[in-house]
Amino acid sequence: MLEIKVFNKEKEFHEFKGRWNSFLSSTRSDTIFMTWEWLAAWWDQFKKGKELLILAGYDGEKLVGIAPLMKSKVSAYGIKLDAVMFLGSGQETSPDHMDFIITEEYRKLFLDAVFKYLMSVKHSWDMLRFEDCVRDDDFIDGLPARIDDKIKYSVVSNPENICAFIKLPGTWEEYENSLSSKIRYNIRRNHKNLSKEYGTEFKMIDDPAEVDRVMRRLIEIHQMRMTEKNKTGQSMTSGFWEFHLRIAPELSAGGNLFLGVIKVDDTIIACQYAFSYNNVIYHYQSGLDTEFRKYGIGKILVYSMIEESIKRGFVKFDFLKGNEKYKFDFTDKYVNNMEVMVWNSKFKPLAAYMVSRLKKSVSAFVKGANSENG
Repeated sequence: MLEIKVFNKEKEFHEFKGRWNSFLSSTRSDTIFMTWEWLAAWWDQFKKGKELLILAGYDGEKLVGIAPLMKSKVSAYGIKLDAVMFLGSGQETSPDHMDFIITEEYRKLFLDAVFKYLMSVKHSWDMLRFEDCVRDDDFIDGLPARIDDKIKYSVVSNPENICAFIKLPGTWEEYENSLSSKIRYNIRRNHKNLSKEYGTEFKMIDDPAEVDRVMRRLIEIHQMRMTEKNKTGQSMTSGFWEFHLRIAPELSAGGNLFLGVIKVDDTIIACQYAFSYNNVIYHYQSGLDTEFRKYGIGKILVYSMIEESIKRGFVKFDFLKGNEKYKFDFTDKYVNNMEVMVWNSKFKPLAAYMVSRLKKSVSAFVKGANSENG
């Protein structure tokens, strides 16, 4: 039987630094969003009102799993609940590929032990809310046996939160030839017209000394574009960008920042903020000067970033969550994110669960009615 040790103090989390990434690298969960550096920076920025709940599994002295969790207040269908969530998850920075960090041979045993612990302290939470996870059938199929009989659960795969990706080939020519002739023609034509009129330059920002200046320009043109489109979201808040202004130089110093720009003279007109980790590029946020929208500057930038990724030997380009149409001009591959919600058998969480079921039923009814009328 595995032993579960609970770490809920910042000091204990920081003492994990030396072992965390080494253990992470031995698991399938080895992404930028699960690294100690990302989670520690996230916690420092967004910890207000939250509690650490890191569960580590040991077989004797051997570390075999980490459940990087936290307790947080959430609103579920208008009802305030105490939730256990993945550390770093939620809307503050909208990460992807959240997971329990487990060596494969201990996956079932560790999940059994984690949920046994969570059931033993169910008086302390209303809801378990695991967001932004890549679909895991082993986790879902095993869930009913791991929770108490009276506890409800739901699994949601939101089509708006699929993660498109490209398996990068060895050469740019091979990838370019995989695209439709229409996409290739339009991007090349727009790029030619833009370069002819303005003399543009694509550049990767590899010098850590340049990062802060470029990031502040990214914020400026990103928020300008969002305002013009009358859009809101976390990327319009100061806390979101305070986090990234802090972590971007750290990522750059560690070789994990993939920051590309298109410039006219010395002015950045487009910027792509991405991460490089474990041979993968994570396409995270972009900013485009709206004055150049008629040239399709966004697609030109993505095109250039993919080419640079291939040149540097990366094997995957991950667009992260969002079913935006432009992503599927570059690939037809994607994985499904999932959200697993476990509702305690107390009044408030059960009320929230019933509201969720009612909304789902109404949505299905309306969809069916519209289909019939169509």
